[in-house]
Parts: sequence; structure tokens; C-alpha cells
Amino acid sequence: METIVDSLLAEPISRRNEGMETEPRMFETDVHVDRTLACKDCGSDFVFTADEQLFFSKKQFLNDPKCCKACSRARKGGTAKAFTETKTTCAVCEQVTSVPFLPRQGRPVLCRSCFEK
Repeated sequence: METIVDSLLAEPISRRNEGMETEPRMFETDVHVDRTLACKDCGSDFVFTADEQLFFSKKQFLNDPKCCKACSRARKGGTAKAFTETKTTCAVCEQVTSVPFLPRQGRPVLCRSCFEK
């Protein structure tokens, strides 16, 4: 009794791959042009570029963006977090310096010049 696996193995590879596509087909609707959309937050117009549309289609996103990039960044908190500068004295030269972290108790803090030595 011949199984499905045996029959597939007996076929040449070229016949097994018939009908299978190696790359996704481009349809007429896949031609992208720049479109102007209105931001739902600020109401300004922004351009949804052809490259962005291609990215959206490759990722299989179904909906167009609703917000401009500035509003999206503001909503997601895309701004870099500010470091907290702490003024302290260097453990070696005793010069007043500022460091971008909160020093821990019992650990020496060095200024930039002493740290580079």
C-alpha cells in the first residue's frame, strides 16, 4: 500500500513545486502612490507615502494610519527620556561634578577626568 509521502517522494521536485509561487504576486492594486490623509488628532494633512504603503502591505496591516507621525510619536511617548543630573563631589579630587544617575550610598563617584584616568 503506497502512502501519500511515498507518492510525493517518487515525484520529481519540479512537479512537486508546480503551482507554488516563490514570491508573492503583485496585483494591480499593489501599485502604490502617495496619498494625503487627515490626522484624527490635530486635523492636519499628512502624506502616506508609497514606501509606507508598501511597508504596510508587506506587514499585512489592513488599516491606513490615522495620525500623523508627530501625533503618533507624542501618543507613544517617542521622545527620549531625560537623564536626571545629580550634583555630587568626586571621591578622588573632591571637585563638584554632575552625573547622569542617582549615586548609591557607599559607592564612590568619580568626575569625568578622574574616571578617564
